[in-house]
Amino acid sequence: MPSPLLVGRAAESRLLDDAARRAGEGDVAVVLVGGEAGVGKTRLVEEFATRSGTRVLTGGCVELGADVLPFAPFVAALRGVAPSLDDAERARLAPLLPGLPSAPTADDEHARPRLFEGVLALLARLAAERPTLLVLEDAHWADRSSLDLLDFLVRNLRAAPGAMLVVTHRSDEPAARGLRTLLAGLGRLAWVERVALAPLSRPEVAAQAGAILGRPADPELVRTVHSRSDGNPLFVEALLADPHGLPGSLEDLLGTRVDRLGSAATVVRAAAVGGMRTPHAVLAAVCAEPVDEPVRAAVDAGVLVVDGDGYRFRHALIRDAVLARVLPGERAALHRRYADALRATGCACNELSQHLTGAGDGRARSPPHGSRRYSPAARSPTPRSCSCWNGCSAGGTAFPARPVSWAPTGPPFSNARARRRPGPARTTAASGWSPRRSRIPP
Repeated sequence: MPSPLLVGRAAESRLLDDAARRAGEGDVAVVLVGGEAGVGKTRLVEEFATRSGTRVLTGGCVELGADVLPFAPFVAALRGVAPSLDDAERARLAPLLPGLPSAPTADDEHARPRLFEGVLALLARLAAERPTLLVLEDAHWADRSSLDLLDFLVRNLRAAPGAMLVVTHRSDEPAARGLRTLLAGLGRLAWVERVALAPLSRPEVAAQAGAILGRPADPELVRTVHSRSDGNPLFVEALLADPHGLPGSLEDLLGTRVDRLGSAATVVRAAAVGGMRTPHAVLAAVCAEPVDEPVRAAVDAGVLVVDGDGYRFRHALIRDAVLARVLPGERAALHRRYADALRATGCACNELSQHLTGAGDGRARSPPHGSRRYSPAARSPTPRSCSCWNGCSAGGTAFPARPVSWAPTGPPFSNARARRRPGPARTTAASGWSPRRSRIPP
């Protein structure tokens, strides 16, 4: 359920309001609004447009591939003013007015400059009558022609006093390389401002949840939702109905993002089985092939982020969505490869145990009751592990170099000795279990 209240965007709203005020006073303004999918770019701009009091022209780009629909956002934006155009404007803007017989042919070398100048002249005329806001949404999907026209308009917007241009784009979209280069250049212009929407803080998530629920949200619910959503408003809305699950709408949204990676999705699935964070060396060993290019594609797509010597999923929910698409047999095979890789590179014993369990390895079962009595210092519970070696530790406890398997780490003892001792050791002896039986040949 959408929140009836826009939360955590006070500073960004003030920036947009100030830009509109300058345009209303005869200046021009351009605001480039970026952020990851679901962070609230459209909601922010819609609420601003509603209260701005300006003439609003809105057009959005569509995800149909490059150059499938040239100038798609501008065609949509001008649809509302087409009836008011005079004959000269219709002639210049014909490529943006589908169905007109006067559209220039592709052989007309002056068609493109005439079109660009015609759009700028129209904005100037409309802004002279009334402050005018042109909104272009989802520019990360813009075709090359639309990006060229956008570049022209922003750089020449001072020829249209009273005009304001707002562009939204995803900062985590892999297909937006051309746009990123364009925005970096436009950001240096004095009348251009860039806004990057950040995730919501926990108090802001509490405010959003309270607005949706119609009552103060339970603190534990807020903690869980904020942790799983990473402060993404769209994720917060979906998780409020099922804080511990993965709503179908989110699974489809996040899974589709990974599916678009093509062959790189195989490496992402392997990383998901490894956990929230996977060291580069371990991931490369599991995949048994170079992973640099697939990982780079996943990082560019906002699926993974670089974290020290490894990679971490940008959102826990992205990993959940990826895991939901990993087949049981594929998952078991990946767990087995992780276990092999961890044995070769060194690991935390509990991590190795988790992968052995996921692979269905019977040796990863818990030891019989009583063996935990003889763990090392402070009698801490013996970790669930098949074998350990130098440098491998869990819970701060170091293990010997010689492989062991569920053997007590204290001194050897016999059943006769165990019978003389009270407590857990007697239970151990009575059960018929002994260290000798627990050993697995190396």
